[in-house]
Amino acid sequence: MLKNEDFIQEFVEEAREHLINFERVLLGDLADLKKEQINDAFRAVHSIKGTAGFFGLDKIVLIAHSMEAILDLVNRKKIFLSETDIDLLLKAKDSLKILVNDVKNSEFYPTEEIISQLQSAESTLKSGIALNDQVTEKPIRKKADQFFNVFSFAPDVQSKIQAARRHGHIIYGIKIDLSQEYIKTIGGIPVIAENLTSVANVIVTTNRDGDTINFEKLSDGKVDESILFVLASSILEESLFIQVIGQTADRVHVLAEDWEKAVGTQSILPDSDKEPIEEKQDYLLQADNNEVSESLRVNVKLLDDLMNMASELVLGRNRLLTLLEHEKKKISGLTQVLQNVDRLTSSIQEKIMLTRMQPVGMLFNRYPRLIRDLSKKLDKKIELQIKGSEVELDKSILEGLSDPLVHLLRNAADHGIESASIRKEKGKSQIATITLKASYEGSLVNIEIIDDGKGVDFTKISKKALERKLYTENELKVMSEKELLKILFDPGFSTADALSEVSGRGVGMDVVRTNLEKMGGTIDITTKTDRGTSVKLTMPLTVSIIQSLVVSSNKIRMVIPQSDVQETIKIKKEFLNEKVESIKGKRVYRLRNTLIPVIYMCDLWNREQSVREDQDLKIVVLKLGNERFGLLVEELVGNEETLIKPLPAILKECGIYSGLTIMGDGKVAPILDIPGIARKMEIVNEPKTEKQTVVDPNGGNHLESDNSEDFVLFRGSGDEILALNIALIKRIDKIKKSQIERIGDHDYMTRCNEILRVIKPSDFLAINRIENDDDACYVITPKLVSHPIDILAKEIIENVNFEPLLDTVQFNIKGIFGTAVFRNKIILVINLYELLELAEPESFAFVSSQESSGRKILLVEDSPFFQKVEQNYLESGGYQVVLAANGTEALAILERETIDVVLTDIQMPVLDGYELLKKMRRRKEYDAIPIVAISALTGTSNRDKGLQRGFDRYEYKLDRESLLRTLDEVITNPNRGK
Repeated sequence: MLKNEDFIQEFVEEAREHLINFERVLLGDLADLKKEQINDAFRAVHSIKGTAGFFGLDKIVLIAHSMEAILDLVNRKKIFLSETDIDLLLKAKDSLKILVNDVKNSEFYPTEEIISQLQSAESTLKSGIALNDQVTEKPIRKKADQFFNVFSFAPDVQSKIQAARRHGHIIYGIKIDLSQEYIKTIGGIPVIAENLTSVANVIVTTNRDGDTINFEKLSDGKVDESILFVLASSILEESLFIQVIGQTADRVHVLAEDWEKAVGTQSILPDSDKEPIEEKQDYLLQADNNEVSESLRVNVKLLDDLMNMASELVLGRNRLLTLLEHEKKKISGLTQVLQNVDRLTSSIQEKIMLTRMQPVGMLFNRYPRLIRDLSKKLDKKIELQIKGSEVELDKSILEGLSDPLVHLLRNAADHGIESASIRKEKGKSQIATITLKASYEGSLVNIEIIDDGKGVDFTKISKKALERKLYTENELKVMSEKELLKILFDPGFSTADALSEVSGRGVGMDVVRTNLEKMGGTIDITTKTDRGTSVKLTMPLTVSIIQSLVVSSNKIRMVIPQSDVQETIKIKKEFLNEKVESIKGKRVYRLRNTLIPVIYMCDLWNREQSVREDQDLKIVVLKLGNERFGLLVEELVGNEETLIKPLPAILKECGIYSGLTIMGDGKVAPILDIPGIARKMEIVNEPKTEKQTVVDPNGGNHLESDNSEDFVLFRGSGDEILALNIALIKRIDKIKKSQIERIGDHDYMTRCNEILRVIKPSDFLAINRIENDDDACYVITPKLVSHPIDILAKEIIENVNFEPLLDTVQFNIKGIFGTAVFRNKIILVINLYELLELAEPESFAFVSSQESSGRKILLVEDSPFFQKVEQNYLESGGYQVVLAANGTEALAILERETIDVVLTDIQMPVLDGYELLKKMRRRKEYDAIPIVAISALTGTSNRDKGLQRGFDRYEYKLDRESLLRTLDEVITNPNRGK
């Protein structure tokens, strides 16, 4: 059972910082390890030990005490740590880290081995010291020794000292002056006793003659002595202890760690090999008593909430400025007010963003240990140099960079750096250098990983690409070095010859690039044979709110992150054909004697139907690593601070958008994904990539599907988090409760002169119902329903994208598909049609025809979520449902069961919907079975394509009413199968 558990989180956070500092010291140059650095390491471990003792964390205390003992010997005896000693201390630090991270279960971890190793190392160091002491002159006896002569160290006193040590306490000797003048100043003898016992445990009290005095007499004020000597233990550091008990520093002494041996011989007087009191352990904690903390610990959740509110404030500011733009001349003083609102909003948003900014040094300082360990594993001599640690990045970006940097540093150490012997043959220093460097570039941060190794082996890249049949030999021969480097970003591509702990694990540079692009970053590689390789990462300072350029073509607005914009160029319409040339069907523009490819922005969404007005155009020159290309637009609308919103799954397939934003007029505009545009429009040469595949039992390779979905998370009237698929939502409006009217047993509101029924989920679902006084609320308007109706929500939390792995066993609730877990929270996924049917059964209940009822439907769907949804829809219509996860399983079921209708998804692994259709139509026995396609893709072109391929019907998988009507029609159709 933990003591003082309320403060345990503060201990964990502080301990983590101390462990980082401890590792930083030990990874420095051993030959240049100064006393101050050893003191820093000692203080870090000592602080952990002291606070752990406060919480009763004995195993942490024991490890920290053993580490502290070794550092104490190093500091006082001026001995040097060997590589083996450093390895052991780092291993002990790792053990402490494990215990601290799982502090509540720390007492159940085995620690005997590491403690034994530390104690053995301490004994070895002491043996060396003792041998050295025999041939050195012993210094004079310390005055501090004489102070402790006054105490009689009986066995019970020694036992108390040892117990206090184990709990991280410091043993103090205090001389208390009981003169009348001092007693009057302090407020009486009981105050002296109270000050001491509030922060310390009294072990023994004596007078100047060594006679034991009952300390309780001091509390009662019944003491006849003029001076008392107290031996006590406390977790407080010396400077703070002196301040609390109200004594001067010359009256308080610390009993050194290594005096316990002397105590064990019944005499506190140690050998005369001790140092003078003036040099006694100043490394315990030399804190300035007058120091005022300039920092404050704040929960990250609070910062996230502030950031979200600042983001919404920016949107509100943009909307306000747009709405009142035409009112400036009508209302006196409005311009100044709007300018102040604009300035203050930007200032607030900037300051809140700064609270999330952290120096990259917090991340970079993890990697010296990684390089040290890799050096030993690979038997290479590598030194890591860190530059630009003070550069700051948003916390979320910093966290996202952790894994990519580990991968790149591993690559540099394993693939880039040669062995010491080979480097010597080449005339290089045997100690290789990897530089980790950060620097600002406008609103971007560049992070470079530079090694002085052998450079990239292009011959090896070609060989591996040929083995994997990515390119032909002739294609590889004509490739430039830049094109060959791009092959490194193939999924799973590696030049490693064999699988090892460091390399060749199938997680290649494509994962690094994907992770960086998700954060709006880019990666670029340059290399020179025998000179080394440089990998440059370019990252935005933050990912939540960005400065952007708003552009327009065909009256459609798009948003471009300013970090991707190099410059803009205006071209008069009469010079357009002269300035924009065409080479082999591709448009180019000559920018300062360099040809850059250009594309019309309107071609992004429909090349055939795009309309190009006869007017002046602008070229937005975009940056993509070291490459440049242009986007031809009709209008530069202006610069705006843009809040990034999640992209719906249906738009992700386009490959040219990275998110959405809400403009000042309230309309939604897409944010362009510059790397995605370059790939889709084939502006930059990309290597052929192999998509992730699943192998079917028959040996065929097929695309693996993505089962993640977009949801809106909200709360009804209770605390449960509810989720509704975004595809089922028409709109969300913020209203006041006063707008809702109660008529009979139902609630209604009006919108655009239309009366709408409003339902509360808690009235129909088995969830909590809590009344609140807040007048603000939201109504969610569903789509794909036959009757207009709104769902009331007290809070809209956020839009999210995740794969809902539904649990239908523990939460079997009518109107709920099941529960899913997202960010360690339980989410109730709403069954929209069941909820509406519970609210208005006469409007939403579906009754199938007598001929259709009870028919057997084969549902072929690979997504567990959609499989659950569609099964529920079908069973609510009275059908029997047989499930298959792909086309291969469906064919096997058709062999053994009689099926009335096949309902199949299009995109599936192993055997997709089109292949299943083809195989079924080849067999006469399946001619009479209607095959209906269901898909999340609802466009006319997708529907036409499906019907042309031979599907009987093509339906949207979330539209229950249309799906059930279609099934009823194909079953009752007298001509089906003819």
